[in-house]
Formats: sequence, C-alpha cells, structure tokens
Amino acid sequence: MSSPTPANALIVAGDYIGNNGQMQLSTALGADNSATDKLVVHGSTAGQTAVTVANAVAAGAPTTRGIQIVQVDGASNGAFSLMGRAIAGPFEYALVSDAGGWYLRFTDNVGPTPTSPPSPPPSPSPSPSPSPTPTPKLRPEPGGYLGNQAAARNMSVMTLHDCAGFPDSYAANGMSGNESTA
Repeated sequence: MSSPTPANALIVAGDYIGNNGQMQLSTALGADNSATDKLVVHGSTAGQTAVTVANAVAAGAPTTRGIQIVQVDGASNGAFSLMGRAIAGPFEYALVSDAGGWYLRFTDNVGPTPTSPPSPPPSPSPSPSPSPTPTPKLRPEPGGYLGNQAAARNMSVMTLHDCAGFPDSYAANGMSGNESTA
C-alpha cells in the first residue's frame, strides 16, 4: 500500500484479523495533520500486524495526538507494532494505540486524549500541580556523531618531533627516548 505520495486508504468493510501480517505505509512524518496512507477498519481488529513506515520526504515535527495510520470503528483488540524505526530529521516516532486507532506519535509518554468530560463532574475540581508535560523522544544519532567528530579531530594531532621522527625528550624513566610514549 506504500506509495511515493501518501494518500492511499485500504478500507476493510468488516473485521480485520492480522495473522502476523505485515503492512507498509508511506507517511509524511510531521505534525498531526500530515499526509499518510491509512488502514480503515469498519469493524473490529484482532491478531498482530507489523507496520513499516516509509517517510515521504518530510523534515519531522512534534505531534500532539499523532498521525493516525489505523482507524478502527469497532473494538480495537488487534496489536499493531512498528517494524523498524519511523524517523524524520531529529524526530523519532512511536506507534501508540489511542481511542480506537493507532497513531505515530513524536512523544512516547502522552496519555490518551479525553473525548468528553467525566460525568458526574468530580468535586472538588482536580487541578494537577505542576501540569504534566510530555518528554520528547529524540534520536540518539546526533550525540554519537558529535562524539566521533571530536575523536577524529584529535586522532592525527602530532608535534613536529613526531612527524620528523626525532627521539622523544619527554620519555618516561627507564626508556631510551627512541620508544613511543603514545
């Protein structure tokens, strides 16, 4: 179902049973309203399905609810798991279940979005202090890249004496001065 331009929808008129199946989608990994291929199930889901997400040339962006890639109108008892990584720019997305659908979400610790206020309203009105803020899930590669860059800069640092092959006048005790101190 993956295409270079994400806009396809696979519509299942009844129930969907994933028998360890695989599904590949194309998604412009960005904000909540990003273009994406989508599985729409007008019934219930069961079983397991691995999902591979191909980024359709997007730079990534934070999400609130997420990019919906699976819509389930009935009971969402199926398990969809992300096969590989969904990455765009510095952002890494996780696949999460929320309110009858599956979403690619930039943060991995945001709870479900409430659809309506509770009935009857709680008394006294709760006010969390401090208000919870989601922690973004950033990619690990930039730290490794910067660390390797610093190591590479210092790898070939030599003095004039090292380049010319002169004896090391700062050799440790017991050394003749012709051995390397590196």
